[in-house]
Amino acid sequence: MSPRVQWLTPSPLWNELAAGTDKGPFRSPALLRFATDQFMEDLQALLASAAPQNLRNYIAQPETWQSPAAGLPPLDKSLPAPGGVTVSSQKSKNTVPPPFKFFQPVHSRFYLVCASLVCRMPSLPDHQVKSNQGERTSFVVRRLRPKAGLTGVDLSVFNPLVCDEFAWVTADRPGWAQVAGSGFAEGEENLPLSGFQCGKTSDRRRIFTGLIPASRRQTYVAGREIQLPPKGGPPVPPPEDPRKIDFQRLILDPWVEMVDYFSKLNPLPPLTASDNTAMSMAQGSAFVLIDFAGFLDNNLNAVWNAVNTPALAGSLGVAQRALYNALAATIACLQPVGSRLSLAAAIKTAKSFEQAFEDAVLTTTTPALPVDYSGPVLSDTSDPQLLSLIRRDSSNPLSPRAIQVLVEAALDEVGPSPPATVRVPAKDPENPQGDDWYIVRCAYEQPLCGMNAPPLLSDPSRPFQLASFFDPDAPARSIQVALPVDTSPAALRKYDKNVAFMISDQLSKQMSRVKGLKQLMDGDLADPNGFGLGMICSFSIPIITICAFIVLMIFLILLNIIFWWLPFFRICFPLPTLKAKKS
Repeated sequence: MSPRVQWLTPSPLWNELAAGTDKGPFRSPALLRFATDQFMEDLQALLASAAPQNLRNYIAQPETWQSPAAGLPPLDKSLPAPGGVTVSSQKSKNTVPPPFKFFQPVHSRFYLVCASLVCRMPSLPDHQVKSNQGERTSFVVRRLRPKAGLTGVDLSVFNPLVCDEFAWVTADRPGWAQVAGSGFAEGEENLPLSGFQCGKTSDRRRIFTGLIPASRRQTYVAGREIQLPPKGGPPVPPPEDPRKIDFQRLILDPWVEMVDYFSKLNPLPPLTASDNTAMSMAQGSAFVLIDFAGFLDNNLNAVWNAVNTPALAGSLGVAQRALYNALAATIACLQPVGSRLSLAAAIKTAKSFEQAFEDAVLTTTTPALPVDYSGPVLSDTSDPQLLSLIRRDSSNPLSPRAIQVLVEAALDEVGPSPPATVRVPAKDPENPQGDDWYIVRCAYEQPLCGMNAPPLLSDPSRPFQLASFFDPDAPARSIQVALPVDTSPAALRKYDKNVAFMISDQLSKQMSRVKGLKQLMDGDLADPNGFGLGMICSFSIPIITICAFIVLMIFLILLNIIFWWLPFFRICFPLPTLKAKKS
């Protein structure tokens, strides 16, 4: 690539920014802020006008919904920015300005990166991007982090001596990878730039703009730091085993929830088929045991074969044999009363009744089990061996449970997991506050030039933060929800019933058990009735809207005792002309 090509701020801003003593903004992409959904039309109209230099009025600045601001700080402090708001008039000189953060489109804010690609020659002519030769322009979003060992670093001002750049890598596991060198990180996401002409025919120039994805804030916050393999170096450690995650979320977590719930009951219900609570526990346990069986069959097939045929246990590996031996712990069964099964036998039994559970239909008001199913209950921890499997180390509440350690060791013994076919659940974000700082760099690529033309990246933009959906400084869109004006029966009967609900036969039976609000709160339910037919019911949207509004107000008033939010909830103005009935 010719060394004479460079990125600069968009050409309509050159005269103003070149006159300043700080040339950093002149060499950096500009960040534009628009406040309407027609922001692209507004930009095109501005660039096609006789005064494209008014692009200065859209430079993003720190703002809040109370003090909106945009535009370059004018030399004359009395010059207003768009909307009559002076950028420099942030309350007073002694007031600390708000953080420079980008709000989301739902807040009616749209942000563009804008730059010019020029040749480093007199008059800085535009550099032609030859798309027919594979050349392209794009931009990247990068997160800033203090260098290792540094604390208290101010990342609102870019300083490569104290901060590192992390690129958003869109691989099998999207995340942030530290950038080494001046080019792209391997697998780094490139966002598109679009070309626009600005100015009149005689002095027309080309600029590039791209929409900054401010609405991705939660995705970026949840992104984990990942390690990319250095060129010629050792491979990256494998990602977290999805099989281990599946065991925790499908089997271990529901199991522990049942144990915790059962242990808090006072008094403890008898483990008999005549007790509804015990039957509910047995029903829930059955589904966990069925999932446990499926997990063993899919991921630890040798252990599953030993569960079905104990004679095969001798051929198991050390870790798998340890897991199989742990399944000898016993749990209580509802029938016969006082009987017990080993965990392995309970898993095998539940699996054999899987189809019966899947085909079960609601026939009574109480939980039911398939005929001849013994009803093992995972919430029973009277066997010390079973309790030791699911209990954490009392000295370390974050330690893994014994059953989890055994399963993970067995999985490691059978080898690496196959490629994941489902999305791995999100892990805890590294920075839950989400107050990271980001920069944008524009990029120009000439792939046909090979190694002689690495991607040309611009200087970094001004660092910014991404605001959350519920940021208290965020502007709020004006949204009006119209409720029916005339709510008399004579008026409500005229509305069409145009919302259809499909109600299955089983749901219809369950709904018929509700006799009234008080009876529902007291647990007094009727027997299912009706003909066992599915239904399609049509409802009136205006009446549903009124009900939703009333329910909302009820819950707001009920929860006010906790949050004390009613003084901040609403502002009402009288409308004398809004009458349901004409005089």
